[in-house]
Amino acid sequence: MRFLSGPEALLNEFELIADKESFAVLHFYERNKAELALLPFADYYRLRSYYANALFAAQAYAQHIEEADWLIEQSIISDIRQVDGRDVYLHFLFSAMRALFYLGQYEASFKRAKALVGMRPHEPKYLLWLRRNLMLWRPSWVRWGFAGAILSLASWLGVSLFSLFLVDPFFPYLRELVFWLRQVSAIMGAASISFGIFGRYYYVERELRKLIRARRPKKAAQEQ
Repeated sequence: MRFLSGPEALLNEFELIADKESFAVLHFYERNKAELALLPFADYYRLRSYYANALFAAQAYAQHIEEADWLIEQSIISDIRQVDGRDVYLHFLFSAMRALFYLGQYEASFKRAKALVGMRPHEPKYLLWLRRNLMLWRPSWVRWGFAGAILSLASWLGVSLFSLFLVDPFFPYLRELVFWLRQVSAIMGAASISFGIFGRYYYVERELRKLIRARRPKKAAQEQ
C-alpha cells in the first residue's frame, strides 16, 4: 500500500474539503502555500483558481484581483482553457471586473466589462454589469438635466415659502401669480428630472448598441 506524502498528500487533502467551502480553502491554501507550489503546474493552477474564488467569496477583493490576473495571464501563456469545466479566462475576467467595481475602481471595471461584452455580446450577465458601469458615466447633458431638476425644486420651495409668509398674509392679490409660478416650477422640475433619468438610460443603451455593432465587423473578419 502506497502512502501519499508531501504535495501529493496535500492535494488529496484538498479534494476532501467539502464542497470546496471558501474559508476552508483559504485556510488550507495559505497554510500550505509553499508546498503546494511544488505540485505539477496543472494541479497547482487548479488549486489557485479555487483559492481565487474563495478570496472573492470572502470579499478580499484586492487579493482576488491579483490572483485573477495571474490566472488569466497563465491561462494565455500555458493555453489553459478550462478548470473543472469552467472557462477560466472569462470567469476570472468577470470576477476581477466585479471586484474592481466593489472597490470603487470604476474605470478599470468598465474596461473589463467592455472586453467581456466584446467577446460575448449577448451574455446577459456581462451586459448587466456593463450597464451598471455605464450608469456611473453621465455625459454633461444628463448632468444638466439633474441640475435643472434641483434648481426647479429650489424655485418651487422658494415660491412656496414666499407665498406662505408674505403673499398670503400681506399681498393676497398676488396669489394667482404665485400659483402659476409654482406650477411652472413643478412642471420644469418634472421635465428636467425626466430628461435626466431617461437621458441616462438612453445613453447607456446607445453605448451598448455601439459596442455590439463594433463587435460584429471584427467577428466577421475573424471568421473569414
